[in-house]
Amino acid sequence: MRLKNTSAKLKENQALLEWLKYTEAYAWPRAKILDRLTEIAPEKEVAIFLQGLKNVPSMKTIGHELQMTQFEQWRMMKMTSDDLAKGLGILKISESMGTQKSILFFEYELFLLKKLLPSTP
Repeated sequence: MRLKNTSAKLKENQALLEWLKYTEAYAWPRAKILDRLTEIAPEKEVAIFLQGLKNVPSMKTIGHELQMTQFEQWRMMKMTSDDLAKGLGILKISESMGTQKSILFFEYELFLLKKLLPSTP
C-alpha cells in the first residue's frame, strides 16, 4: 500500500479503504492502525491522508477518529502547532489557506485549545 498523493486520489485507493473498513469491523485499536499506516508512509503523508479521508462519506467517522488519535499522540509528544506547520512545509498560513495542510493545521490548533480549556459539566 502506498499513501503518496492519496488525499488527491483517495477514491482510487480501494485496497486501502477496504483495509480500513476491515480494521473497523474487527475493532482494531486506533493506535495500532496508525502504527501500521506510519510503517508504510511518512507521518506527514498519513496526516494529510487522514484529513482527506474525512471527505469520503463512508470513511468520515474512522478518518476523524484516527485523526484524533494522531493528534493525541502528537500532544503527548509535546508537538506544537509550529512544529506541525514546519513538518507540513507551511511557511505562511495565509498562502496555504483552504488546502488540506492548512485545514489540518487549524484542526490541530483547535484540538490543543480544547485540551487547555477546562471542561464544563
